[in-house]
Amino acid sequence: MLVSQLQGLFLRFHNRLITDKKLKFAEAQQTLRFHYQWMLIHDFLVKTVNKETLESVFPHLKSGNSIADDRPKLRFYHAKNEAFMPLEFSVAAYRFGHSMVRPGYRLNDGAKNLLPIFPLDEQQAQQAHSSLRGFTAPADDWAIDWGRFIDIDSRPNGAMLADDGTVADGNGNSTGKKPSDQQLSENKQRLQLAYRIDTSIVFPLGKLPPNVADKIIPSLAERNLLRGWRLRLPNAQAVARAMGVVPLKKIQIGKFQNTVDAFDINDLKDKDERPIKAFIDNCPLWTYILAEAMQHKADVKITPTGGPTTVKTPRLGPVGGRIVAEVFLGLMFGDSASLLRSDPGWIPAIGPGYSLKDFVLYATGK
Repeated sequence: MLVSQLQGLFLRFHNRLITDKKLKFAEAQQTLRFHYQWMLIHDFLVKTVNKETLESVFPHLKSGNSIADDRPKLRFYHAKNEAFMPLEFSVAAYRFGHSMVRPGYRLNDGAKNLLPIFPLDEQQAQQAHSSLRGFTAPADDWAIDWGRFIDIDSRPNGAMLADDGTVADGNGNSTGKKPSDQQLSENKQRLQLAYRIDTSIVFPLGKLPPNVADKIIPSLAERNLLRGWRLRLPNAQAVARAMGVVPLKKIQIGKFQNTVDAFDINDLKDKDERPIKAFIDNCPLWTYILAEAMQHKADVKITPTGGPTTVKTPRLGPVGGRIVAEVFLGLMFGDSASLLRSDPGWIPAIGPGYSLKDFVLYATGK
């Protein structure tokens, strides 16, 4: 349901360009594409890739020059004939988003319930409008209020709650304090921030319903790992070394994700964790990229119930971040109609600070 309405948002942006700006179809198409690709580089990648890695791919972000004057740099993505999407990207690196999905969402302030992303059991799977799974006509009150997902209006980010339901500190760890009634009430009106990039996924993705995934492999994490193995992806340490990056010595995975210090996978004397032990110098690329991000945290200011605060937010590291950034760059270089090929000196009319927030505001007519 979220994806279908996001597509509708792009259609609305395109149609407004035609009705308000009097652009022809092809002009509106190009203008929409340029705005999207600008956001991709200057907003999306800035929020998901660590600063040092991103600036090595897009040096203009560091110098402040135009992207036309300070050209992007590709080290590893080299298309022989035409642009392509590498398996390291599609099967591993870009699946970092699986760890950022919340277990459920409220689509608007009038919604009575928080809807799970998938049915939680067989009984719920048979009920209409019981989840956000899609493939059915939406309920009448399922129109998305984009202020629930993107900071386009003034609303609290909600009480920061830890996994156990208590109030969380700036790092998302439990303080042991129960949220007040006011915090819980305001939390229902909150901006629903994406979860941090880490080595865990929420329950609905750990047990997909039978009509979404076969009963043999209901876990999305297991499916990701098996797909990487079946497609013969190299292990993460080999990829890191090939990229000139020293592989991580400490990898946080599994039940150890909430420990203060990451454990050293080479020190398993007191732990009988055979799956983890098998990862020694042989970590699946998807798992490694999630763990790598946890070692590259940046300060991000948010305003939850109780006032502004700064949280440590993971960013994709030198392996995962470079794969993601270079593939997007390579795909744009390979497209003659892209911003980088057609008009690299172009900037949005409202200025270089243009972001997804501005895109949504224009598309929704605000």
